[in-house]
Amino acid sequence: MPPLRGLIAALLLLQAAAACALDISLSLDSIRHPAFAAERVSMQPRAGGTVLTIGLLRVADRQFSDLRLKCREFKWNDGDLRCAGGTLKVGTPGVLPAGRAGDAAAVDFHYAAKRKLLELTLRDVPLASLVGAVPELAAWQPRGTVSGSLRLVGSHAEFDLVASGLAFANAEGSRAAEGVALRLTGSASEASGAWAWQVSVDWQGGEAFIQPWYLKGTGQTLVASGTVDVDELRIDKARFELPGIGTLDGRLRLDRRNGQLAALEVASDRWNAGPAFEQWVQPLLGETPRVRPLGTARFAFALDAAGPRSLDLDLDLSALDVGEGRLALADLRATVPWRSEGAGEARITSSGGHAGDLPLGAFAVPLAMEGWRFGFDRVELPVLDGRLLFENFAARREDGQWHWQLAGALYPLSMPLLTERLGLPRMEGLLSATIPRIQYEGGVLTLDGALVVSVFDGYLSAAGLKVIDPFGRAPRLVADIDARHLDLAMLTNTYSFGSITGYIDAEVRGLEMLGWQPQAFAARIETSPGDFGKRISQRAVQNISSLGGAGAGAAIQRSFLRFFETFGYDRIGLSCRLVGGVCEMGGLAETDGGYLMVKGGGLPALNVMGYNRRVGWDELVSRLRAIAAGNSRPVIE
Repeated sequence: MPPLRGLIAALLLLQAAAACALDISLSLDSIRHPAFAAERVSMQPRAGGTVLTIGLLRVADRQFSDLRLKCREFKWNDGDLRCAGGTLKVGTPGVLPAGRAGDAAAVDFHYAAKRKLLELTLRDVPLASLVGAVPELAAWQPRGTVSGSLRLVGSHAEFDLVASGLAFANAEGSRAAEGVALRLTGSASEASGAWAWQVSVDWQGGEAFIQPWYLKGTGQTLVASGTVDVDELRIDKARFELPGIGTLDGRLRLDRRNGQLAALEVASDRWNAGPAFEQWVQPLLGETPRVRPLGTARFAFALDAAGPRSLDLDLDLSALDVGEGRLALADLRATVPWRSEGAGEARITSSGGHAGDLPLGAFAVPLAMEGWRFGFDRVELPVLDGRLLFENFAARREDGQWHWQLAGALYPLSMPLLTERLGLPRMEGLLSATIPRIQYEGGVLTLDGALVVSVFDGYLSAAGLKVIDPFGRAPRLVADIDARHLDLAMLTNTYSFGSITGYIDAEVRGLEMLGWQPQAFAARIETSPGDFGKRISQRAVQNISSLGGAGAGAAIQRSFLRFFETFGYDRIGLSCRLVGGVCEMGGLAETDGGYLMVKGGGLPALNVMGYNRRVGWDELVSRLRAIAAGNSRPVIE
């Protein structure tokens, strides 16, 4: 029990409070109120002022111990209580183990019992002083100060708070702020157990990181109003102003009993798409190529406890750039009226653009939508003098996973025109392809059937093609590849390889690539069967020889064969088995000390031998690049 004089002081306080008709009862040195309960209340004069002490304070579901307010000037007159130059210290909440109390907070307050008025003023209160009252904040290491006022008249409250130099960070580093300046104003009124409230937040400066977003205070404002009770928090109206981007309006309902979102509706005005995408969408895409839209966008979406209900999107872009010019589209328009229940159709159009150096023509995509199912029958995209066809696209989302499939074809493209556009050596002929069904399921992209590409008067086919985690950082590809009847004259004349006439077949078995870099395969090239002219130039001999080590190139330079520009051959064959970053080389047949790569035939005839059995993959690639650039030279021994 406190001393008698403390009890008398507490009784005087309670008498004044009762005079203002508050529902307060006294139970021996305690105060009871529907909103709070205070126990072991005392008031004592001390040197330099008066100290008010509350042993235990309960507010809502939280309780605090050892609240001490020391007032430099304390006045009490007929129920009117004033504290000027006050310092408040709050100890550790009683529900937790005792610990270090928070720092002192500078406060003034005025309580007028007859008018049911409470006024509280904060003067540059360090945020660290709140740690004693709310220990959860300790892990965030808050810094900065708060100033402002709180005014309570009966059941109506008004507040105006300013935070300066606000800084915090969590242990993971996923959320942090520095130098934040905020102003928070608002009011609240209680009726029948519910509070109707409104609030305005003005972010005046500083910076914050809330993974993955980095944000700077440039005058963003939020104005919201709603109600809150024991069951539900409602935001009936909210407007978020983002300078240079646009505004966002929304409503929300939150179930407080289970902490779950009950409903959310958001709608934008016409946003500036460039800064909006850079600030809010690009960070979600991680290390994918940067996307730069130029134009406007409007959107609205709604969701409830079961998930998304609707999305309306309206894009009006004069330009869209992906990956610093890798893909660019002009006049891109999109209208998307999606509903979780019911059917609709989205439409996407563009006047064209380019993919790298390839020009793209105008196209339109009519996308059928029914809940989480999407698809179209046929879309054609003009490319140079040909067309890229996509058809039978179908996508669906089930159990949180996307599944989709697509087929298509490439109608013939002029190889001279294509290579000119790509800045490659001129190639003759036409390029076309048949794309069987491609499907994506469980993070794996699978090709059903064989992808066939017509090129160099023959064709390439890829079977068993799978790409695992195709949109991840290190996609893994497996496939078997065959090439048949490729025209060597068309192929070798494209590069500085020298001239070879005839046809060649190739196969790659067990190809495995990780992050688009070869890890393993067994590859072989060999002359196609059939009766056709077979000649090989001296330079081609030198280049083939350089792949397997010094040999035929040196022999030519030492003999009369150097006077011949071309030689006859019977067969060409070369193999590479890649294991552990090393290519195990082979040819048509094994010989003493080497392997046969070119078997001579006709007059003059010349055999080309290889001697390096094991060649590092990087070294082999370097040799091939030198050949393509025309920089290979025979080794004279």
